[in-house]
Amino acid sequence: MRNAERFDGVLEVNAAMRKVRMLLALAAMIQQQPRWAEMCARILQQCEHLQGGRDQLAGFLGVKRPELDEWLAARSGPPRAVFERAMELILAEHDRRAAREAAGVPKRRRTDRPSAQQGT
Repeated sequence: MRNAERFDGVLEVNAAMRKVRMLLALAAMIQQQPRWAEMCARILQQCEHLQGGRDQLAGFLGVKRPELDEWLAARSGPPRAVFERAMELILAEHDRRAAREAAGVPKRRRTDRPSAQQGT
């Protein structure tokens, strides 16, 4: 019985060591990858540009402006439904640009914008 108890103790120590190694590996991976809130903030910043401002984006997403401000500042991440809605906007823009390119419409240059031409 004593040998069995020792064997069980060794197994428990080995299992604990595996968990520690796994947690250390996970911590290293998290440090290398951008955090969820930061990634969402970058996506929402792109959406803000596409929608023409923060108020318009808040309306599009169906959220209050203070919530959106928190997400854009990367203090927290949005709920999944909001994230999916933002991704729909990004994908729709991607599809729009791909369709224009397939139709042979030339890409706009910064100098093509009316605000750039007003200064000349």
